[in-house]
Amino acid sequence: MVSFTIGTRVSMAKYAPLGSKNPDILISMATAPLLFVLMGARHIAEQGTVFGRASEEIFRGDRLPTLY
Repeated sequence: MVSFTIGTRVSMAKYAPLGSKNPDILISMATAPLLFVLMGARHIAEQGTVFGRASEEIFRGDRLPTLY
């Protein structure tokens, strides 16, 4: 039986400076904060759209008083 390796070997030693020997733990710990940031950014974008539409209503001609 002949066995050989295709490609390069990935050593876990390069992940040692991250403070953990398993990068999956770091990924799982970063998932929740990333989702909260994305949800917050989406909310801010929606509120910006609502604010923009409200400001357009202020400057519409039918809402302004007539100037003589």
